[in-house]
Amino acid sequence: MASELHLLRSNREELVAKIRFVKPFLDRLLQYEEIVQEEYDATVANMIPQDRARALLDMVEAKGRGAFRHFREHLKKVNPELEEVLHRCSSHNLRLKLYCEKCELLLCRDCRSEDHKDHRCTSVVAEGDVIRREFTAFKRENRKILMEHRKGSSDCDIENMRREANDRMRILKERFSAKVDEEYRWFLGQLGVGGGTLSPAQSVSSIATSGSVVGSETNDISDCADPTTTPLSVVTSANADIYQYEEDEETCVTDDQTTLCDDLQNVHLNVDASLDILEDVCLPFDDNTTNVVRETETPKPFPTVEFLHSLGEFGIAKGQFHDPKGLAISPKGTIIVADTGNHRAQIFDTDGKWEREISVAQRGSTFPTSVAFRSIHPSGDVLVTCPFRGDLLQLPLSSSATKKILRRRRVSLCYGVTALDKGNTVVMSETVNNTVVTYSRKPNAAGQGRYIETNRYKGSFCKPLNINTDGLANIYVSDIGDGTVKVLKTEGPVIATIGWGFLRQPTGVCVDRRGNVIVADKMKNTLEIFAREGHHLNTLIPKEEGLKNPQEIALTPDETRLVVVDGGHNCVKVYRYNLPGDVDMLTNKDIRD
Repeated sequence: MASELHLLRSNREELVAKIRFVKPFLDRLLQYEEIVQEEYDATVANMIPQDRARALLDMVEAKGRGAFRHFREHLKKVNPELEEVLHRCSSHNLRLKLYCEKCELLLCRDCRSEDHKDHRCTSVVAEGDVIRREFTAFKRENRKILMEHRKGSSDCDIENMRREANDRMRILKERFSAKVDEEYRWFLGQLGVGGGTLSPAQSVSSIATSGSVVGSETNDISDCADPTTTPLSVVTSANADIYQYEEDEETCVTDDQTTLCDDLQNVHLNVDASLDILEDVCLPFDDNTTNVVRETETPKPFPTVEFLHSLGEFGIAKGQFHDPKGLAISPKGTIIVADTGNHRAQIFDTDGKWEREISVAQRGSTFPTSVAFRSIHPSGDVLVTCPFRGDLLQLPLSSSATKKILRRRRVSLCYGVTALDKGNTVVMSETVNNTVVTYSRKPNAAGQGRYIETNRYKGSFCKPLNINTDGLANIYVSDIGDGTVKVLKTEGPVIATIGWGFLRQPTGVCVDRRGNVIVADKMKNTLEIFAREGHHLNTLIPKEEGLKNPQEIALTPDETRLVVVDGGHNCVKVYRYNLPGDVDMLTNKDIRD
């Protein structure tokens, strides 16, 4: 139990960051009488999800073995990848990737280097990596064929397509079954009840006769961590055996030899020119590699951007900016920028051509910070927040319309704003009160619309800033106070927290149609992208690209361009936004590996 508690403490921050809902864990502990109702209520009373997760872990640690077992079982059910951290080496907090056949122990790489240098060890993870990639390739091939068929470019009829898919499925099942049978026979052999005495997963994870360089613990088969190596794509025949490794059964593992497949450099494969299941497997390359290989560039499984052009520079003239902050894009692609230092909103067309400006100083308001497009009326209008006067301005897009202002007397710092349902619902952040408020437009007796407060979220925010929506009634709030993005419903509490411990000062936030969350971090001068589940995918725009103090961000309606307000350089930058072709590649394990 001491080793289990040590793992719980060592991986505490990772567990806290990824456990978002504690009630299912508490329900299980309460059901099996590991806790009482008072402890349950005290845990859920915490307002911030991370605080509830910390209270849960403290309780599990204090209760001992029974509570830990139920916690681990439920974690395995809801998040098996996260549960793996509780099966790491208690001495080094590394994954148990090796099995020492002499000592009959599971080891991490450091354990093997320290105490099992001359023992024969085999990998327990390499075979699973191969299976995962085979199945991923099977799914990808099915989708490629389906795409070609729907485009009308496929010469095969549906019956032939069905027959070929059935053949691919049968081959895949046979390979999977063979691997499982091999492991089962080895297990029975060790028990002495029948079967052979093969090393587990001998065809992939046993020792190659040549030495190989020991890589990092986090590398798997798809990684090429050594910058001197070149990633290569292996292509095999559909009817050939996938892996045929020549190995010496008498060879022992030394410091210069490793059993992990992700470090294997001397491999012998049957290869031809046809593309097959393992087309995306990358292996390190050196002089010992004897295979015929085809060099390719592996596409990234997450969105990327390319810089196109920028709008404006520092100044007070038309098209110039002074400390710009807010940004909104209309359904027709019109770009609206809150030019904070010049006390105005500037409007550009889809191609970035300046159209007009609207001064907010005409009514005594100053320093606009956020803008939102509203399409209740055919011509549309713009909502602008001016925090220092507590004003929400309604500005027309057409020059002939009358400017209207809605003064909110109870709010001294209404910073961010977004509009849902064409503007019938408006959500604003009140930074001074650490509150997010929802307003719904209701017609009055005269038939005119009037906004009525319908919901107020308080207690979950430290300093809410900008607000955006994904078009599905989910609201995303950048909270600069604790360095997170909070996700909430229009009629409910905070349902998720993104970027805990990773973001520094998030400002702008937007969401693409696949649920990927893009966040601007003005302290790190980067744009980060997170999956809809909340884990970090990639740094979309690194600091080296030259961003300085990025503010609000937005995607164009067709999601082909990403627009970023670069406050430090007093301009607006436009990037091409590239979504990956294969949605299925975005899994927790793929990103982690």
